[in-house]
Amino acid sequence: MVAQWGADLHEALAEDIIDALTTKDALAVWSSKGITLPSPEVVKMFSQIAAKYTLQYATRDLLDRLVKSATYNKENPPEETITAAIRPMRPTELSKRSPQTVAQIFDMAKDKFSGSLQRFMVKTGQFSGRRRWVTTSKNSRHAALNGNVKDFNEFFSFGKEKVVGPRPVGGSPAHWSNCSCRLQYETKRGKWIDG
Repeated sequence: MVAQWGADLHEALAEDIIDALTTKDALAVWSSKGITLPSPEVVKMFSQIAAKYTLQYATRDLLDRLVKSATYNKENPPEETITAAIRPMRPTELSKRSPQTVAQIFDMAKDKFSGSLQRFMVKTGQFSGRRRWVTTSKNSRHAALNGNVKDFNEFFSFGKEKVVGPRPVGGSPAHWSNCSCRLQYETKRGKWIDG
C-alpha cells in the first residue's frame, strides 16, 4: 500500500514541488539578503533532487510512520509518554489527514532544497555553515530547541534523537509528526536567512 502511494504521490506532486521551490517569491528571501544564487539551471537541479528525494525516500518514511502512528492524541506529550503503544493507522484515518500529509511532504522538500542551497553557499563562501532552529510557537514540543545554533556538521538533540533539522527521515512519529519548525542559515555577514 505504501509503495503504491509513493508512486502515486511522485506522479502527482513532482512538478508542483519543483515549481513551488523555484518561484521568484520562494527565492526572493535569499536574493533580498544580498546572496548570489546559483544559476537557474543549478537551482532547477536542486529542486529536482529535492522533489525526487522527498517523494521516493522521505515520503515513504513519512507514510510508514503514519501507518504505525502512536495512539495518543496529545499535542505535546511529556517525554515519558513518547513510548506510547503503537497501532496501525486505519486507511480512513490516513485519508482524513491527507491535506496535512501533503503539506508535510512540501515542507520536507523545502528542507532538502534549502539544505542543498546552504551547502552551495558554504562552498562559495557566502554562508558560515551555521544553522539556527526556529519554532513557530511557545507551546511547540520542540520549544527547547528554539534558538539553538549548530555548526555545519553538528546535530541538534531532541530526546535521544540526533537530527540535522526538523522532520528528519527515520525520526519517531511522536516527535516529528506535524512539526512546523524551520531552520535559518547564517551568512558570512552574520545575518540569518530563513530556509
